[in-house]
Amino acid sequence: SLGLPALHLFQPSILTGPRQENRVGERIGIVVARLLSPLMLGGLRKYRPMPHDELAKALLNAALSGASGTHVHTYDGIRELAAQNTTR
Repeated sequence: SLGLPALHLFQPSILTGPRQENRVGERIGIVVARLLSPLMLGGLRKYRPMPHDELAKALLNAALSGASGTHVHTYDGIRELAAQNTTR
């Protein structure tokens, strides 16, 4: 045990947003993932692409939440956490 009051593990899929590096394969993957995203249902939802700023909001909200214990966040959980208004 790490003895931490809270541990939040985030498991986003492909992150979308501006990049400094030009990675052709990654760009192709993002385009394909965006096209296939509406078809990713059920257990495949966790593989939907995630906007980088949405992940950042979720990270901040998790840090400010005061929740204790261990939490694993995938696509739906990250989106829910990002939508919360926990500004202090």
